[in-house]
Amino acid sequence: MKQCNKLLFPLGVLALFCCVMSLFGGIALGAVAPTVTALPVFKDGTVTPTRLATDSAGNIYVTDPHAEGVLKFSPVGNLLQKIITAKEPDGIAIGQDGRVLVTQGSYVVALNADGTEYQRFGAFKLAYAITVADAGPAAGRIYVSDIRDYCVQVFDSSYNPVTIAAHDPGRSTTTPVIAPKPINSFGASALDYNKLGVLGYFNRPAGVAFEKNSNLVAVADSLTGMLQFFDPDGNPQYTLGTFGYDNNYVMFTYPQSITFEYAAGVLNRAYVLDTNQDYVMVLNPAGSGTPLDPSSWTRLSAIGSYGHANGNLIAPSDILVDSHDPNNNRLFVSNGFGSISVFGLASLQPYNVNITSITDTSMTVNWTNSATPAKALRVYRSASLGGPLTLVSGDLAAGTVSFTDSGLAPYTTYYYTVRAVSTANVETTNVDQVFAKTTGSFGLTVNIAGNGQVNGTVTCSTASCQSTQPADSLVTLTATPSGSSSQFVGWTGAGAYCNTQENLCQLSMDAAKVVTATFTSVSPFRVNGVFYDNLQDAYDAAPDGSVIQVMSGTWPSTWLATEFMTAWQAKTITVVGGYDATFTSNAGGQSTITGRSNMGSGKVVFKQIKVH
Repeated sequence: MKQCNKLLFPLGVLALFCCVMSLFGGIALGAVAPTVTALPVFKDGTVTPTRLATDSAGNIYVTDPHAEGVLKFSPVGNLLQKIITAKEPDGIAIGQDGRVLVTQGSYVVALNADGTEYQRFGAFKLAYAITVADAGPAAGRIYVSDIRDYCVQVFDSSYNPVTIAAHDPGRSTTTPVIAPKPINSFGASALDYNKLGVLGYFNRPAGVAFEKNSNLVAVADSLTGMLQFFDPDGNPQYTLGTFGYDNNYVMFTYPQSITFEYAAGVLNRAYVLDTNQDYVMVLNPAGSGTPLDPSSWTRLSAIGSYGHANGNLIAPSDILVDSHDPNNNRLFVSNGFGSISVFGLASLQPYNVNITSITDTSMTVNWTNSATPAKALRVYRSASLGGPLTLVSGDLAAGTVSFTDSGLAPYTTYYYTVRAVSTANVETTNVDQVFAKTTGSFGLTVNIAGNGQVNGTVTCSTASCQSTQPADSLVTLTATPSGSSSQFVGWTGAGAYCNTQENLCQLSMDAAKVVTATFTSVSPFRVNGVFYDNLQDAYDAAPDGSVIQVMSGTWPSTWLATEFMTAWQAKTITVVGGYDATFTSNAGGQSTITGRSNMGSGKVVFKQIKVH
């Protein structure tokens, strides 16, 4: 629990203790605080998450100024869409027509499902929080707090201003009005009229929410440390809380957001974010009567505390109760250190789901159970992400934390979700899938065409070699010619498996593979960079005064049994032997020609050559 050293006293706050001390009481008898479980955070793409909203499908929307817009997450935290906004976004809500409503300083923008702008509306000094009435005669109305104009503006579901008869309470106390407000607004500046802590006057109205049981609009007034409640037409009704800190009473140092949790449509608990204290206060509305009287709500508990670990908060800015799955209500908190913290509220849903002990035909699914008791656990498998689920575990005993699924196919990806069954025999519906691929192996065939061998992961010096390699392993092969009379030509194989760098081949074993290393005989005679496979052709093509280079070794003709050459042209030719396979050096080398050399004309000089 945070200590009082974070307590701040803004101008005039001392007056609040006189005015509203009687509005809060101790913890109500019989009140039930939620069983809270810190679940995995949402952080894909988040930088500075600010405000939160959810749609009818359970998707979570987050404004993030440094991510340049709005991030849309699936119920399990997968980033589905990033919407770039024209200006830095602040508040967010889902309109009655399903469009995403985002406050952007001087206006609110309504966005289509694809992120394009549908309409801009309103004129604000600094629009911040936004909410939509979801019940009662005011259903569809849009309420937007203006933190610089100290009021809340009201629009209908078609984005038209709604004239508020109760607007600008300062008119009745001061003539002329100090700072006239828009006719579609309620509230006025507590500083302008010296009304700190007075219902209907604001000092930074940072949060706004609609409570559907009582049809009340709740406003979190940050710098006065209190909550104010109004009817849908802006008429002041109730206040709750006072400035300060006490772990037994409803006191706030910087309330910035309020949200509500329902059970079977009835208000169960309220949650208030205190940014300065880095926690969420849980309020009990029980016993407040009909209609609800928020001024009698009491404190139940607090969620979160300062720190970087999961479940801790740093300068949080908004909260949202997600009740899309009624068996697993969750509290979302936009956390100042760059993620969305998620808390299970008496949730049955297992979490920290992961897969270990993977073999060719089995894998083990592990999880952590919620603090809420369950009747049984069930593990489901599917063949694709989000695909049809098959129950593979049956009903596992409560407290079970792992299940080994066997009889699987090798080298195949499987997807799993773990669900709990409540003591009322109700199975959780939210899906949190993890996946993994079974291991396996594939056959590798290495063929050799020509005179050479292959080394590396596999060693092969015969025409064909077979082996079995682990699936997804990286195989490295090196082709080496046998002797100076052979040279490597290249790799071939169905699907062009090799990433070839000269004689190196690397391939991934994601299927059975067949590769061939091809070698060819080297032509031993070269004249001016042109190769010949016999001495006679080399002589015939050699210009006067040129040199015939001969590779080291013994050379019969490739098409005759012996090497035969007749010098018949009036030219001088030098035949030099002993060259290596690259024809770059013949130091210390010698070549042997098996055959006959006849002189009919011209001149032939032999160097480092032996003629048999």
